[in-house]
Amino acid sequence: LSIQLALGGKSIQSLMAKAGLTIYWFTTNIFTLTQSLAIRAYYAANPPEIKLPEYWDQLDKNADEMTPDEKRAATAAGINVAP
Repeated sequence: LSIQLALGGKSIQSLMAKAGLTIYWFTTNIFTLTQSLAIRAYYAANPPEIKLPEYWDQLDKNADEMTPDEKRAATAAGINVAP
């Protein structure tokens, strides 16, 4: 079966999914939604501990505000602080 829609004198034949494909789409969407909600609930209850690198605070500073030791640490971490 197909549904035809007339647009500007042309007919467009829409795609009709078979019953098995519809069941597959429905079940996989429900499974994906359930899995996503479970993962979100888990991480809401058990947030991960994130350890930031030592140079993290250097990212917000201008090169003019850094001490020479901070510039060396930033350069060693791969952050460009040159003028």
